[in-house]
Amino acid sequence: MAMAVAVSELLAFAKFACNQFPKSVVCSTLASFYHDDELSAAKIELCRFVNTLATPPDGWARLVNNRGGPITRKASDAAGKRTADAEDVHMMLAVLDMAQDAKLCRCRSEASSAGFLCSGGTSSSQW
Repeated sequence: MAMAVAVSELLAFAKFACNQFPKSVVCSTLASFYHDDELSAAKIELCRFVNTLATPPDGWARLVNNRGGPITRKASDAAGKRTADAEDVHMMLAVLDMAQDAKLCRCRSEASSAGFLCSGGTSSSQW
């Protein structure tokens, strides 16, 4: 079964930037460069991805509403809304990264117990 690919410049940049820069820099860059609708679309796309998983990662429930969609921010202050949405995107990516790292650690420990030699570390960038 082929997996659908979502093309999002915002998510590509955010994923790269989250691994390179502090949260404050990433969030302020996202909030100042991208429009409200782009930030909202990125949050929706991340929710769609998580909805395809068998179980959502730990910590995901606090980032979504009771229907599994992204939390929507009030538009009374446009700059504040963009900042909050940028922080949501950053946190969503962080939760997904932690879940991926935990999954890799679990696979490594299972492989070690099965007699396979595994490299150390917990970051997916070390593979």
